[in-house]
Amino acid sequence: MRFKIFLSLIAIITFASCSAQSFFKPIPKQPQRARFIQVYGDSVIASPSVPTTTAFRPILNAVTYSEPDHIAMAGIGVSYQWLKYNNTTQKWETTFAINGLFYGGAGLASPNQGIYAAGPSISLLNGFISFGGAYNFTTKKIGPTLGINVQLNN
Repeated sequence: MRFKIFLSLIAIITFASCSAQSFFKPIPKQPQRARFIQVYGDSVIASPSVPTTTAFRPILNAVTYSEPDHIAMAGIGVSYQWLKYNNTTQKWETTFAINGLFYGGAGLASPNQGIYAAGPSISLLNGFISFGGAYNFTTKKIGPTLGINVQLNN
């Protein structure tokens, strides 16, 4: 019963948060902005403005290692990301992200046992590396996680 309530709350929060923006549509690219001038003492420096934004976006966890019990998992979930636009690549880059993921996998010591888990994580390095924790519904244990993520709509 608690698990159904937990899943219902996650679904409500996710859909309520995503209703204000298109969840699966990529964030639009920024037009080239005019440079503005900054004056520092007797120097004049032209520097580009860097647009930033925040967004809820889907995220795929390609592989995660979790302890205890040496578990390999993969997952999918939602990510709240702080984004910065890179004018060189014409793409949004993730500065920092907080993720909520559902995992599925198997124990490396006992690969026949299926593992189901859920938990939060924090992503760094353009959302590539994540670390956090997960509650394992199969073994009823909480453990740290370290994973590699893939952005689904860049």
